Amino acid sequence: MALKILFIGVGLVHYYNRVLNRLNALENVEVVNLVPKRSRGHLEEGVYATEKNVSFNILSLPEKRITPVLKSFRGLRPLLVREQPHIIVYTDYYRYIFLFDWPVVNTVKRQKIKLIMKSIPFGIKKYPDALADCDKIINSDTILPNVLRKNRYTPGIDIPRWFKWTLGRLSIALKKLSFNAAHAHVNYIDDAYEIYQSYGVPQQKIFITSNSPDTDYLLSIRKRIENEPPIIPTSDHRIIHVGRLVESKRVDLLIQALVLVKQEIPDAELIVIGDGPERQRLVEFAANLNILESIIFIGAVYDADLLGKYIIASSVYVLAGMGGLSINDAMCFGRPVICSVCDGTEKRLVKDGYNGLYFKRGNQIDLAQKIVYLLENPRLQRKMGINSSSIIKNDINIHTVIKGYMTAFEYVMRHHA
Repeated sequence: MALKILFIGVGLVHYYNRVLNRLNALENVEVVNLVPKRSRGHLEEGVYATEKNVSFNILSLPEKRITPVLKSFRGLRPLLVREQPHIIVYTDYYRYIFLFDWPVVNTVKRQKIKLIMKSIPFGIKKYPDALADCDKIINSDTILPNVLRKNRYTPGIDIPRWFKWTLGRLSIALKKLSFNAAHAHVNYIDDAYEIYQSYGVPQQKIFITSNSPDTDYLLSIRKRIENEPPIIPTSDHRIIHVGRLVESKRVDLLIQALVLVKQEIPDAELIVIGDGPERQRLVEFAANLNILESIIFIGAVYDADLLGKYIIASSVYVLAGMGGLSINDAMCFGRPVICSVCDGTEKRLVKDGYNGLYFKRGNQIDLAQKIVYLLENPRLQRKMGINSSSIIKNDINIHTVIKGYMTAFEYVMRHHA
């Protein structure tokens, strides 16, 4: 009998669909993906979702609110009864379903469904730090305090300090309970060990999968296109950014750095691939800095062949802000990477001085210096690009992700009968 895995919260993101396809293609594994009906769930603006080329089963249910800020799905209990999954893999966004949606909780226990929480624990403070910083954490991403936040649900009302402290402690306690409700955790970054262990999760329940697109697919595309005529003339002085045009990606910082780079390398240029709410502002920003003619705004590209051609035609990939799979993409196509330390996923991919360089976060001067250094050293670019390819082929790829998931699946099935 096939091991049936129900994913909740991963959406139908184009790159992750291929990961689920690979899991679903394994012998004796069946993948089902539950997505919100008539809403995007927690997918951020500009994230591309599609059902194209999907081989797993897709189910949809309307979301419902457990509290003003906590969501579940209408009809989830009957769905579990009908589908009979062995394992549920859910993102941390939906983790409170398994504490507060009592019909679902009871069904999970009755059917002996195993629970695995999937997350990037970037920004989660360790338990002792959260307790020590209780007053500050009240104003961040906690649960009950958000309900009573001034100027949102209770405009004009000052909440007593002792009440905020109490709610903050309660929120941290609920977070701890939700983390321990899972039979296992799958995470992208090694920091997960310290973070979740501080909340009482045993280390043997924590599995690091890393984060990767279907690298076999991308490497096959690279093999096919790298001997084709370039989409634009190649250049040792061209940098490229790939990602949604949102504030957290800090493309504005990259544009500022380009101004400084061009003082040393006049023919330096930037390709920006992606779209989003920041696009018009970034175009105007570049125009005001008199550098727009050195930037090519391509727009969103979801075709891997086309994306690969633009990356191959560039010399260095630069991520000025928060990360994403664009680092993996650039490395698949043999390019060095310049980035800063952000959510932690980059630590496994980019080795400073080996296949890329790190700059001081938010510092356009340091970013510009790192870009100039690589642009002025074409041989180093190529050496680092070869090293990027080696990391993808040997260390971080679709196979490490699949292995991480399967190890977690085997653990919960073996230890939580």
